[in-house]
Amino acid sequence: MGIGPFARTIALGPHTAGMLGKLYAETMEEVPMRPIEGLRSLGARPLQVLFWAIWPQARPIVEQLHGAALRDEPASFHNFGARWGWRPWTGD
Repeated sequence: MGIGPFARTIALGPHTAGMLGKLYAETMEEVPMRPIEGLRSLGARPLQVLFWAIWPQARPIVEQLHGAALRDEPASFHNFGARWGWRPWTGD
């Protein structure tokens, strides 16, 4: 039977969170420094720098990462369900 779905969820959750955290950190490190330096020179706080200089530049890349994950997810879930004989709930 195996260890069960709960244990798999516990194993995959931290892995996925860590992977996405690393991708976000790398994405935010790659943004150009000029807007960040400009806001810091005006006395902006770190949270203001994040929201007004880093996030607007990193958002398109983060959206692409999420879009790729969401595009691949239904297919992989459907394949997994078909493999084990499960059917997705259709609301009927």
